[in-house]
Amino acid sequence: MNRPVSTLPEYFALKSKSNGKYLKYRRDDPKARAVLQFSGDELVDVLVKFFSDGVTGHDGGSSTTYHLRCCYNKKYWQKASQGESLIIGGGDTPDDNSTKWSCTLFRPEFQEEGVARLVHVQSGGYLGRGSSDPAAGPDCLIVVAAAERAEVCEVVNYREAVVTLPKLVAFKGDNGKYLKASHIKPIIMQGGMLKMNAPTYKTLQFTGEKLSDPSVSHEVFVNPADATISIKSGSGGDKGFWRRNEYVENRIFLVESESDRPDFHDKETLFKVHRLHPSEPLYGLTSCGANNMPCKRVDHPTYRHCLRAQDVDVEPYNKLLVEEPIVWRRMYEADFKTADARVYPVEQPKVEVLIHPNETTQVSKVKVQVGKTESHATSWSNSYGWKIGGSVELTTDFTGIPLVKEAKVVVSGEHSEEKTEGGSQEESKSSAVEVEIPVPPKKQLRITTTVTKTACDVPFDYSYTEMRHDGTTADLRVQDGLFTTTTSTTVVATKEEELGTK
Repeated sequence: MNRPVSTLPEYFALKSKSNGKYLKYRRDDPKARAVLQFSGDELVDVLVKFFSDGVTGHDGGSSTTYHLRCCYNKKYWQKASQGESLIIGGGDTPDDNSTKWSCTLFRPEFQEEGVARLVHVQSGGYLGRGSSDPAAGPDCLIVVAAAERAEVCEVVNYREAVVTLPKLVAFKGDNGKYLKASHIKPIIMQGGMLKMNAPTYKTLQFTGEKLSDPSVSHEVFVNPADATISIKSGSGGDKGFWRRNEYVENRIFLVESESDRPDFHDKETLFKVHRLHPSEPLYGLTSCGANNMPCKRVDHPTYRHCLRAQDVDVEPYNKLLVEEPIVWRRMYEADFKTADARVYPVEQPKVEVLIHPNETTQVSKVKVQVGKTESHATSWSNSYGWKIGGSVELTTDFTGIPLVKEAKVVVSGEHSEEKTEGGSQEESKSSAVEVEIPVPPKKQLRITTTVTKTACDVPFDYSYTEMRHDGTTADLRVQDGLFTTTTSTTVVATKEEELGTK
């Protein structure tokens, strides 16, 4: 169960108490781009995920205000324009100045644990639900004057509520063995006697030895509404979905289904994922069924190493080391959303001036690199749970990458290469040439070098193919990528001046 919050979490989602929808960044309509609207039905969506950056005492007080950002493209919340009441995710940089309409500061007012309304610091107005622009549609985030019009929201701690796992996983228990599909005939007592004709159940045991064994692979289906998961296990024709069986000591069995899709309405087949370690891929699972208990490895002679959901005090038996039974993964067909890109200065321009005086009566010459040099450093990230456990060869193949050109984002069609996950690429292009510049007698040459560094964050959709240990491949399409390019531009210019000019 997710704990209620009384401060704004670092990563959060807002769910309207009045219409039951999540606040969502609009990217579907160019006329309503960057509008924040209470229209989201799914919690597992990067468009409803936001980031808070706290600023304490900006106005001389002790209260905490926040810059709020969209995780989709890292843009800041702010008014759409001066005189507007519409709040959009459109700011490229933070603005602490509460006297300017472009101020990006907000303050939460908690009504109770996990329930709050927000104040726009610059105007002092509350954030409500409505419309100030017909093109944006209804239920948009706007500034309202009256407190009774403020939108009261459930504040969801996203990091706790949404813990993502890859599509295909393997679970290693505290005994060092992998969880795998097995057949077990349980011991059932009936009328004080052993029932001899008890059926054989397909269940799960921590007895797998190798990650390459297909029976230790488990397919994860995420319920986008609340981030619960359904899991399908087994190999060949012997597959089934996990289900808690309350009649056999709450053990987790595999049940066959006529459909390849999970039933998200059956709580006994759903589980909640919990992160047990901040950096290591250790996770726990809790049954969403009637008993709502954590899952653990059973150390029992009859059902040795089976999985069940029953005990509260479960350490270390509940710890699951998650690995990926994947040989390699390849990303391709990136669709860069340049209209949603964030462009921002990395640092203030650096200017260096060198003066070459000619105090003689003869013409002197100075060799100078004149022109422009550009260097690009690129990297990418995603919110999908890939960096987890085990070793998976991952490459990306992007034809074209986003670059900053004259303060605009363009996709270069000349770039195609493979990158490894987590790495960055750097390249440099120069139009500068070395020239000999004559400096007349009693004159000086001023050489000005200006270095500017600008970055862009560009969200992108992409496809990927993964090769699994059983020799099969799977193709998926997702929309959670963020590509970052930092462009450093060096421009050298020269000017002839009178000797001694400062």
